[in-house]
Amino acid sequence: MNKAREIILRLLSDGKITIEEAEELLDAMPNEKIGKIRFDRGSRSATSPNTEKEAKRDIAYEFHFPWDDPNWKWPWEEEGWQWHWGSTVTGDRRNRLTFHVEENSNLSIKSGDGNLSIQMADDYNDLVCINSDNEEVKSILSEDKITHYINLGDANAEIIIPPRVSSVKISKDDGDVNIGDLKSNVDLKSDDGNISISGLNGNIYVAMNDGNLMIRDANSEEIVLKSDDGNILLDNIVSKNVAVNMNDGMVSMDISNAVTEGNFSIAVDDGRISLSLPASSSFRVTANVEDGIIKHNLNDDLDKKFSSAEVQHIENDDGSSLVATINGGGAEFTLSLDTGEINIQAQY
Repeated sequence: MNKAREIILRLLSDGKITIEEAEELLDAMPNEKIGKIRFDRGSRSATSPNTEKEAKRDIAYEFHFPWDDPNWKWPWEEEGWQWHWGSTVTGDRRNRLTFHVEENSNLSIKSGDGNLSIQMADDYNDLVCINSDNEEVKSILSEDKITHYINLGDANAEIIIPPRVSSVKISKDDGDVNIGDLKSNVDLKSDDGNISISGLNGNIYVAMNDGNLMIRDANSEEIVLKSDDGNILLDNIVSKNVAVNMNDGMVSMDISNAVTEGNFSIAVDDGRISLSLPASSSFRVTANVEDGIIKHNLNDDLDKKFSSAEVQHIENDDGSSLVATINGGGAEFTLSLDTGEINIQAQY
């Protein structure tokens, strides 16, 4: 059983997700074969409910993707742009392209409806290698020799990159994405598809429409996620700044190591928010649900779990609010939900 499946089954066993949610996440696990990633798509302080809407508006999604600007274009979309095939690329009949990159280079990737896998090279060379099922895959080097623009079309592709690549920017239509073991920052915009990111040592920015997103074993200074409909699973992450903004779906954040600093905000319209973190953490959590409930274990056996805890929990017909300061506070968690359930669990 692989690590991701163990995580999902553990969340189910702990009651953090339902059977239906577990089935959706298990169905969304990628296969290991290159170009064959398959998914089964079944179908601050708040003391009264009157302040819940103000609290929700305080959660700001401050990061803006370059492509959010209506006038922003990829280089190949600019008037007069031409692909100078072969200027920086070598290839062979097996649809394998390779090219050299300088230290701190950037990759800017445009991908259509194919499946995409991006992994770090085993050896510390200076080569990027692209394996695909389409001979039309092309790449070109920018004039400053820092950014490599890659056009995958609708090909299924695997890209192997060296650690010297500092950032990877991806514009994706439909299809699934699997990213693993990179030392690069990742900016990803996806239409419909499922995304798996693991073992990444860099910042993560994802904007997606429909699909499931799983991030695990990541060490990132900043993680910013924006989603329409789907599920987001964050497992064993180390970060000081996390912002999640979702319309409909489930967000589950499972933090393995004690956290004492940072800002973590999750805002969801309709669905479920699940937060799990070690009881040895020092944190303050503010949670609000306009129509639903908040479940937690922050005032259970306080002498066994925490050195100190101040918990204020209000439930009434107009909604639910929670303000809790654990072990003197430190990391700030802000959870906001229109309709559904928030579940907060301190593990010890």
